[in-house]
Amino acid sequence: MTSLSEAPASTSDNFRKIPKWLTVLVVLFALGGGGWFVWSQFSGPREGVAFPIGAISDPWGGRGPRQPPPPRQNQNTPGIRSMGAGLSRVQSGDFSMQLAPAVTSFAPLRMNYPVDKLINADERALLRLAIDASNPVFVKNLQLTDDQGKKLADIRKQPNGIVLSDADRDRLGKLWKAWNDAKDKPAKDAVQKDLLAAMTEVGNRDLDATRKQYQTLAAQVKQIVNDQQLMKYRQLRGV
Repeated sequence: MTSLSEAPASTSDNFRKIPKWLTVLVVLFALGGGGWFVWSQFSGPREGVAFPIGAISDPWGGRGPRQPPPPRQNQNTPGIRSMGAGLSRVQSGDFSMQLAPAVTSFAPLRMNYPVDKLINADERALLRLAIDASNPVFVKNLQLTDDQGKKLADIRKQPNGIVLSDADRDRLGKLWKAWNDAKDKPAKDAVQKDLLAAMTEVGNRDLDATRKQYQTLAAQVKQIVNDQQLMKYRQLRGV
């Protein structure tokens, strides 16, 4: 029978016989290998090494490269185009109209022209003041009286745009109706040509009368407000 003193050495005794330097070397290799694994998985792509990114969805359903959006049409491009909400913009040079299919009191025929090309900066500031006088903030800042407010409201009620005679308004209205009534593109194109030509003819003939109307309204505004109110307004608006 084997005595306890002659029993074989335990596992712990065998480990104690391993040289310390070998133990340290094994630990270093283990730490180095684990660190390399973590770095390789989470450090991101490296040059010359494939980096898996998974499947990429095609936002265009595999229909090829996305096409660039169509160029925006210039506001002053001659012609007729839809504005949405049942309205159309008719453009002939600097003259324009925004119309519903049928001319009514709710959608009257009015031809516009850039005001900047008709009157100077001082006159534009006066007309703009009349418009802003409907805003309580400007009423308070300019200390407009009730009487001034009523008079400026009357200015705002005045028709704007090109001054049209009844005959010219009727002519443009008939051409617009004819364009809406036309059944096909060739017919619409023919009427459009006549409508744009009429707008240019009528507009150029009435430019002087329109300029005088704006100048008269600006002079009326200047009579309603005082110099201090006008100076304060120009400071607020930067005009």
